[in-house]
Amino acid sequence: MKNMILENSDRYFCGRCISIGDDIYNRIINKSYRVNDDISLSDLRYVQVMYYDYNHDIQRGEIIVNKDILDDTLFIFKELFRNEYELYSVRLVDDLWAGDPLTTDEASMRANNSSCFNYRKIAGKTYLSKHATGHAIDINPYENPYVRFDEDGKPICDGMSDEEIYYINNRNIGVSHVITHEDLAYKLFSECGFEWGGDWNPPMEPLDYQHFEKILIKK
Repeated sequence: MKNMILENSDRYFCGRCISIGDDIYNRIINKSYRVNDDISLSDLRYVQVMYYDYNHDIQRGEIIVNKDILDDTLFIFKELFRNEYELYSVRLVDDLWAGDPLTTDEASMRANNSSCFNYRKIAGKTYLSKHATGHAIDINPYENPYVRFDEDGKPICDGMSDEEIYYINNRNIGVSHVITHEDLAYKLFSECGFEWGGDWNPPMEPLDYQHFEKILIKK
């Protein structure tokens, strides 16, 4: 099955435009996508991928990204699949819609869903997330949490489960699905020019172990 999928990768790993009135548009309009001055529908691509889930069964996934990172996304997900890298879930955040973009982002993280596009501001900030333009991809959020820090540099764990706290404190002991500098996802995203949120600088910045973003300089 794996070899058949790889041999027909253009069928199983593919991206397309989203048009007003089509099936994807109807799923995302007034949810992850709203008409705005920052990102147009023509900037986005709907991508289908294959992946191995945590039971090591092959699944079909879908993700929306900016056209700027379409080729990177296809390359990365093909390589993850080729190497049988496990992802818990790869769904549009609209499938987990909770009434507003930030609450939906939290729902997607709780569901351990790997995702990209969601037109929203950063929680607690007045400016847009890279997810709002489709330039950031989150991978296996449960094992790779978003962590804020207090002024003393200690992680703020209010509201986190014991398992999430465990994943914060045990990043380098070979636990499954935990992203480190030795992890294949990190290596592939880095190869394609993405910055990892696990390399940010607390306490001024959070650590966002699930998060890979690409900042492109327009010519």
